[in-house]
Amino acid sequence: MSDDDMVDNDDYDNDYDNENENEEPDNDLENQYYYSEALNEDDPDAALESFKNVLALEKRLGTKGDWGFKSLEQIVKIYLKKKNFNLMLTNYIEL
Repeated sequence: MSDDDMVDNDDYDNDYDNENENEEPDNDLENQYYYSEALNEDDPDAALESFKNVLALEKRLGTKGDWGFKSLEQIVKIYLKKKNFNLMLTNYIEL
């Protein structure tokens, strides 16, 4: 096998690169979710806004998935702790 034969395998590299492109938005959502979760311990108001950012990012990407669901779940819990039952119920219905 010559060096020229090795260079012709560019198709394989392109397929591999495309797989990683599909995973990046999910990684962004995941990272934002865990960042929000860490905020929740010290500053629930900041966490609330950060969880809303997860939902906004998910909406911008045109996807619905686990990170948005988990964020809504956390939003409901935060509103419950704050005794803001109207917003809690609104977000619960969206789940």
